[in-house]
Amino acid sequence: MESPTDKSIINHYRMTEHHLVGKYKEPQENYDLLNIVMVYLAPGPVRNRMLSMLQVIFQETNKSAEEKSKILKKKFDIEVTAEMEEELRTMCNLSEGIYERGAENKTIEIINNLWEKGMDIEFIKDVTKWTEEKIMKVVKKDKN
Repeated sequence: MESPTDKSIINHYRMTEHHLVGKYKEPQENYDLLNIVMVYLAPGPVRNRMLSMLQVIFQETNKSAEEKSKILKKKFDIEVTAEMEEELRTMCNLSEGIYERGAENKTIEIINNLWEKGMDIEFIKDVTKWTEEKIMKVVKKDKN
C-alpha cells in the first residue's frame, strides 16, 4: 500500500482480551490467532532491506518479472526459481492494479473538486483525458 506519509511504515495489529462482563482469563494462544501486518511503501530509497526488496517488487511497475528477478539476485542475493518467478509475475500484475486503482481514485477526486468549483465539462475532459460519459458517472455517483 502507498504510504500516507513520506516514509515507509510497517504496523502490526493483533487481538487482545478485554473483560466486559464477568472475569475469565482465556489462554492467549486460544484467541490471539489473528495478526495483521500493514506495509506502507513510500517512494525513494530506504535503509531497511525488506522494504527495499518490496519496493522493487511492488513499486517498479515499469519492470518485468524477469527484470525484477535479476535485481533480486544481484541486489539481495535471492535465487528466483521458475515457481517464484511465476509468483513474481502475479505480484507484478497486482502492483500494477494497485497503482492503476490509486491513479483512478486520484482522478475521481480531481473531477469532483473541479466540478464543485464550477468548472465546465470541456475543461475537466481536457485536464483528466476522460470522456464526458465517464466524468458524468463520477459526478452523478458522488451526488447520490
